[in-house]
Formats: sequence, structure tokens, C-alpha cells
Amino acid sequence: MGGSPDANKNSSRVAKRVKKNARPPRGKETGTVKFFNEAKGYGFIIDEKTKNEVIVHVAGLVDEIKEDDHVTFDYGQDRKGPIAENVQLAR
Repeated sequence: MGGSPDANKNSSRVAKRVKKNARPPRGKETGTVKFFNEAKGYGFIIDEKTKNEVIVHVAGLVDEIKEDDHVTFDYGQDRKGPIAENVQLAR
């Protein structure tokens, strides 16, 4: 009565899906602008804690940003994954 092998396959797929869609921590984070293209309206920030790249869209900006700016931001979620929101220059 240990369950069917198919049931075990399905639960491992679900576990992988949950991990893939897991949200990053909430709260103010700090990072450095790696790249931002005003014409295209997006760029990337390197999170200081995780060293991961986070995409930022022009809609998520509070201040104007440029490459190498030190910024604060919140993690959000869009249809493709984590995104930086409320991005502003660190003061």
C-alpha cells in the first residue's frame, strides 16, 4: 500500500513546478544597475545579497536610473518570473 509509481512521478513534477515558480523574498533590497536601455524600456539589476540578475521594466521605476547606479527595489512577480519594482536611487 505504498501508492502507485505513477502517483510518485506526479508528486515529484508538482514539487519541481512549485520550486520553479517560488517567489523571492519580499522587502527592500539593494543592488547595482548592470544595464538599462531607455529606448527599449528595460534593464537588469544585480541583487547585492543573492548576486542574481533581476529584470527591471520602465514601469517599475520611481527615479531615472543608469548603469552602475546603486538602487533599492522590491521584488515583484510577472508572468515570466521575478521582477524589480519601486526602483529608486539609494540615498
